[in-house]
Amino acid sequence: MTLFPHTRLHLPDPHPNVTAVSELPTAHGLVWVASVELQRLHVGTFENDGNGAATEFVPYDTSVYGEHEFEAFAAACLRDGAPVSAERVIELLVEEYDTALMVREVSGHTGTYVRQVRGGRTVGYSEAENRPVTRAGRLELARQLAPRPIHGRDAITWEMWTGERWQPLPIPLYD
Repeated sequence: MTLFPHTRLHLPDPHPNVTAVSELPTAHGLVWVASVELQRLHVGTFENDGNGAATEFVPYDTSVYGEHEFEAFAAACLRDGAPVSAERVIELLVEEYDTALMVREVSGHTGTYVRQVRGGRTVGYSEAENRPVTRAGRLELARQLAPRPIHGRDAITWEMWTGERWQPLPIPLYD
């Protein structure tokens, strides 16, 4: 199984990949479509109408790869050791694609990206001017990102992209 570094999604091989995403803001929300390939062959799209409807896989040619094959693939996927729904698998494949594009920009730079995580879901990204390599540096970055603690179900943790993986930042002690 392959582990995607940005979403922690374990997926069987061969697996579909998102190769492009197009978005359009509308009065009903953000509408988007993602191109999907399997072993370099276009097999369909992931689509979201932006009106609260489900995100879905739309096959290009069901004789090659259809909804049943995608459902079987999604059923074999795991995140943090637990199964995930087909719709969540779609969201994670798109997030993996988007995040990989974003962090590619910092390769070779002194800065990096950090992300906010709540309840196992990424809720936001920010740029960091530097990529600390020591625990003290990571603790200082965490203090800058979270000047006050947030507890309970709204608790947010921060992770920093190291260039290879997302590393949780230490939780600062507050006075």
